[in-house]
Amino acid sequence: QIQNLENLCTILESMDDAEETDLFHPFTNVYKELWPILSQLFEKCKTNEEIVEKLCKVVKLCMRTLDKFYEPFLKELIIQIVNNYKVPSSLHRTCLLTSILL
Repeated sequence: QIQNLENLCTILESMDDAEETDLFHPFTNVYKELWPILSQLFEKCKTNEEIVEKLCKVVKLCMRTLDKFYEPFLKELIIQIVNNYKVPSSLHRTCLLTSILL
């Protein structure tokens, strides 16, 4: 899982040069399909700090890639953060997730 997340990070880092218009970014539809998978991984792996850290990196890179086009996805990300706060042992992981927004 870690290697797959690293590979995804590498792909996302190369997306900086993607051509976008004022109305659309080519990665938007990809992220729309990717988010449910990331969200499930956050839930299933919430006790594994290494995986959560990589997931946070993926989300952060997605935010940077999409820039202003990430706005429609913010609500779901915030819901994920709030849900993580509800798990007492996940404070460190929730802080990682919250740091994405900073």
